[in-house]
Amino acid sequence: MRDTSIIDIIADPQNINMPKVLDQYDLKILTLLQKNAKMDVKALAKAVHLSESPVRSRKKVLESTYIKSNNAILHKDLFNINIIGHALIKFKNSSSAAMARTKKMIIEMPFILRCATTTGDFDLAVTIGASDMNAFTKITTKDILQDGNVEHLYTYLEITELKDGTTIDLTNFLH
Repeated sequence: MRDTSIIDIIADPQNINMPKVLDQYDLKILTLLQKNAKMDVKALAKAVHLSESPVRSRKKVLESTYIKSNNAILHKDLFNINIIGHALIKFKNSSSAAMARTKKMIIEMPFILRCATTTGDFDLAVTIGASDMNAFTKITTKDILQDGNVEHLYTYLEITELKDGTTIDLTNFLH
């Protein structure tokens, strides 16, 4: 049985969203696109030493499977987000309806940058962007803590950002 190639996946539209086995060219393309999502096919082809046609095909498949989004990462300080804080939240009522309501309320807050469910003593981990300590305090004590289903809120602030990355090191995936 032979390996499925990129041509097989493109030729069969039913497979377009099925993750494929990545080869060294795919990993190089993904690495480059993580650094610059706007990189055009010509530049990618030159960088990975393939012609434009296979790179265009590979990029299309990778964009429909492995690439989640192409977002612009903004300078937070230029938008008056001077404080990044975190909150660990424990719910009073763990019924699915109460938790869903509280999660929805938190996720819809515009200053919530990230929200994830957790294991352990807390139910949610939230990252908050605020202009200053007064704004952070208002967000945590008035907007989040006042929700009737928040039993405990533990907060902490970032002092110095040492790394802010969204790229995944793909070198370990090469065989």
